[in-house]
Amino acid sequence: MDLLKTLFLISLLLGCTRYSELKKNKDGDFFFKTSDIHLKKIKVFPWKVGIKEKETLSKGIGLIITYPRLEKKDIIILKEKYGIDSWVVRVRRRSTLGSRILGHFYTPIFQPGRFGPKNLRARQILSAEVLVFYSAAAISDRIQRFPCPVLNHRKKIEGWDLSLAPTDEITVTLTPGIGVPLETFLDPFSYAPQMINGGLSLVGKYSLEIAAFDFGSKRLISDWIEVPEQFKIEKESEAILPECTNWEPPIQHPDYRDWKRFKWKKDNYHR
Repeated sequence: MDLLKTLFLISLLLGCTRYSELKKNKDGDFFFKTSDIHLKKIKVFPWKVGIKEKETLSKGIGLIITYPRLEKKDIIILKEKYGIDSWVVRVRRRSTLGSRILGHFYTPIFQPGRFGPKNLRARQILSAEVLVFYSAAAISDRIQRFPCPVLNHRKKIEGWDLSLAPTDEITVTLTPGIGVPLETFLDPFSYAPQMINGGLSLVGKYSLEIAAFDFGSKRLISDWIEVPEQFKIEKESEAILPECTNWEPPIQHPDYRDWKRFKWKKDNYHR
């Protein structure tokens, strides 16, 4: 009896799930309306530093984006007709220096592996997390364990704000005729949060933009659509770490070469 009750409750929950419906417009292009695309959660990552770990700085921020929820039959159409198999997201920051694209990451619509969207065991991926870290923390996890941050990092995020947005539906129109190549490097997909280097300062207003994506051909199959919510880092403080004044990474440390090879990329500015 308990098993029957459980199955009944599951069927009710599944029956109440709201999916975006795929339709055709007058030009013959598919589109759907969704209220699922949101910036859902913000987290500031603290960083204990100093020889005795008495000071707390910031590594950076974590952002969670949620994706459209589509029925399996519609996803199969998108894959077979347009090659759409993923969502691609770009992270943009606006500050007094202008507007800069910090980086991109992609998420498969379905969990990768031997189960394609036609398989009943395939599951849709409905959210992803991206980390926007200071350069000193973005180099590698092990370098984060140095007692003193590299690149003379001393910053701590003090003030931030997430703007709320109306829950109006967003229209996503699929335009295969565009097929714009995405000429940027994409890290391999991972269930772990994606890492983006935010630079030496994270102050500014952040926005996320999403597009339908054919990962095989690295082409966009829709326009970029801005996520309704925006996130703003308003203030950073700077700590003084006397014990780190003359500190240098040990040459024998396995990440020393990574640190020496690290280069700040400044070629992604978009005015």
